[in-house]
Amino acid sequence: MFPLGTTLREVWWEAHGDRIRRPEQVLNPEYRNPAIHGKAGITFGRQIGAYPILVGVPYQIPLETGSDIIITGHGMRSISGVESDLSINTATQAQLAAIPGIGAKAAWRLISTRAKAARKNPAKPFESVEEAFVESDVQSFGLALEVLNA
Repeated sequence: MFPLGTTLREVWWEAHGDRIRRPEQVLNPEYRNPAIHGKAGITFGRQIGAYPILVGVPYQIPLETGSDIIITGHGMRSISGVESDLSINTATQAQLAAIPGIGAKAAWRLISTRAKAARKNPAKPFESVEEAFVESDVQSFGLALEVLNA
């Protein structure tokens, strides 16, 4: 029903850290602040108007926003994923590590290499995803080339 690598369109993000939305997540505007995007944590959401399968991503996304995700795993009544069209030039370590085929060490290597490349070209450290992987000495496989863009 939800094969790995499938894109789910317009997932609406509704809770952080727990599957149930708590009152403070509704009242406190910090949970909807775009500045939290990509920080460590878990965000849960669902597609509106569809079978209410729970979608979890292993980093924070502002609540009450929507995005497309690529499925990376399955649970008992949920799926895990990562947002599609993440920029290699702005993705956080948590976002990179969430992509199958990129672990914590490879994500850190990509972030470190990007910081060095940004000294030469602050606006766009990498011209392509492939360049980022070559310069970082990280093998690209799995869904990385589908998820990331420059």
